Amino acid sequence: MPARRQHATGCRSGVQRRHWLLASAAALAGCDRGVTSPPPAVLHMAMDLWAGYFPVLLAIELGMMAERGLTVDVTMPGNTDRMMAEFAAGRYDIVGMALADLVNLTRGAHDVQVFIHSDESSGGDKLLSRAGFDPAGGRVIVGTNLGGFGELFVREYLLRHGIDDGRVVWMNVDAADVPLALKRREIDIGHTWDPYASAALADGAVQRFSSAQTPGLVMDVLATRRSVVERRFAELKGFAAAWFQAQQWWAERPAEGDARLARRLDRSPEWVAEARRGVKLADLAANRRLLGAGGQPPTMAATVARYSDFFLARGTLTRPLQPERLLRADLLP
Repeated sequence: MPARRQHATGCRSGVQRRHWLLASAAALAGCDRGVTSPPPAVLHMAMDLWAGYFPVLLAIELGMMAERGLTVDVTMPGNTDRMMAEFAAGRYDIVGMALADLVNLTRGAHDVQVFIHSDESSGGDKLLSRAGFDPAGGRVIVGTNLGGFGELFVREYLLRHGIDDGRVVWMNVDAADVPLALKRREIDIGHTWDPYASAALADGAVQRFSSAQTPGLVMDVLATRRSVVERRFAELKGFAAAWFQAQQWWAERPAEGDARLARRLDRSPEWVAEARRGVKLADLAANRRLLGAGGQPPTMAATVARYSDFFLARGTLTRPLQPERLLRADLLP
């Protein structure tokens, strides 16, 4: 990822030290010579290693963020729980995560705002088992990120295969750690995605279920905080414009986009192409419908209500979510 940039903001006055008050006034008003242009605005973003969020990397790579006076510092922590905690603590301006995980996050961060629907997982999320696992047997040890969309996704599988909850032992396992947990036989089944899923499958794991079997269930979004919107509305709007410009560019030039992303991620173009399989990117038109642009009812509200009901039943939430407070379309270009 590109290093954070530091920008000089001062200028030399050439005055003696005893004239510091005059120098300070000149600095505030602007130097007589060589007035510097304002530095690019820096937005700090965190995301999982997930192809649905890759348009931001292309927008940086292609200079589309810079054209709008933006520097975007992207972090991929590799641990969703830590990323959510750091976002709630204000470390990041923007975060890319599953909508259901974000719903869960609203317990401690009441001003969360969804401003881009990045994609729908349509096969990208996978439920893998260790070799030799028999779902018709006794106890089933499940590894997933508990309290988030992973648990909701796994419960869909359990319901469809008649696995009673009384047989299930739940373990909190991050997607990146599922391959090793399966290999060590610490869990019987685990929820993960590429590149972790491919590594586990190459090591003998078996795919049991995928998000291709749960259309509309797993949505991914970009979110910010209401306090950030109030301070940086124009910058976030520029970010969104660059995002959709890069997304369209990738759709028109998939092979070139894969190659550019591969260099940036230090992976192969084939890996990028495989990572985006099963990921349905949401374009600007879809975002306008989903988030309710132009005063229309947001179609994503039904999914928010579904998640809200699930987490209320689990005791994770204490009050229903209000989609009109969570979703905002005014940052869309």
